[in-house]
Amino acid sequence: MLSEIAAHLPEELKTEVLGKALAAAREITDERARAEALSGIAAHLPEALKKEVLAAAQGIRDERVHVRELLGIAAHLPEELQAAVLAAAREITDERMRTEALLGIAAHLPEGLKGEALGEAFLAVTGGRRHLRSYGESPYTDIVTAWQESGSGEIGREVWSWMLHRIACDRRDQLLQDLGALAPLIQRLGGQEAVGETLCAILDVSRWWP
Repeated sequence: MLSEIAAHLPEELKTEVLGKALAAAREITDERARAEALSGIAAHLPEALKKEVLAAAQGIRDERVHVRELLGIAAHLPEELQAAVLAAAREITDERMRTEALLGIAAHLPEGLKGEALGEAFLAVTGGRRHLRSYGESPYTDIVTAWQESGSGEIGREVWSWMLHRIACDRRDQLLQDLGALAPLIQRLGGQEAVGETLCAILDVSRWWP
């Protein structure tokens, strides 16, 4: 309510009112309600107060609520705070929620940090792929789609090499599911030639070990 009122105040009063709104939001004990309040005022805060809303968001312990809060404020933070948003997302312990946070904030990050966020998201999926895998579907399906929609920032060949090493240790049916989902990434890194070589390698292995 205070943030909505502040939007119609002259500039000399706006900072004072929004500061009070931020202080009131930080005092809310219920984390879900606090996250909603912080997200609601983030867009209206002056630059001087945006660091404080990020600090308040980092105090939320429920990771599901914390993810929603990071996604709610990321678009409204200045570039100098985006590295801190990325660091907060990296601290999330649950792979599924960490992936959601990293993909969600990636769209608001400068290009260099965007690549880091996307790479971290792929690593999170790879590390938790066994319990993230749905029946008949690769855990990489959603993340590759999000990667394409985000502007297809680079994730780094080191990340790809690590992912490939890990998924190569899975069952053949799971490996094939994952390679199918990762085909757009393979093409981005190595072009059509890499996709063709991957297919040839699959056929060779199928002949050698039916």
